Amino acid sequence: MPFDLVFKLEYFKGIGGASDEGVFIQLKTEVPAFQSKIRKEEYFSASTTPSAFMNGIFLVPGVVVAASNSFRVYLEKSPLFNWSQVLGPVMEFIRVAVGATNLEEASGSPTTLSTRNDRRTP
Repeated sequence: MPFDLVFKLEYFKGIGGASDEGVFIQLKTEVPAFQSKIRKEEYFSASTTPSAFMNGIFLVPGVVVAASNSFRVYLEKSPLFNWSQVLGPVMEFIRVAVGATNLEEASGSPTTLSTRNDRRTP
């Protein structure tokens, strides 16, 4: 049955808006793989067991750190990329990975968290 991927973006606060430090992508749909916070270099080392879901996340240019938890994905990006360059391809990848038909941004999104303690880094 077709469904929309409903999501909410929560950015860490930076000077003048969202920082490069991270964004939480809150989802109303479960992700297909779980991974604690890990850098791209560590993920692709021989010591980790890869998953198609995390491979896809890390193949998006600009993604340097990621985590996938129940109903949530966490990302950090390179400062040479802006969030629209990273989030568009990531959201499209997640949409396809979970079998959703469309993307639907939830009311109240995006949010800029006032402190790092508003959400604990995975």
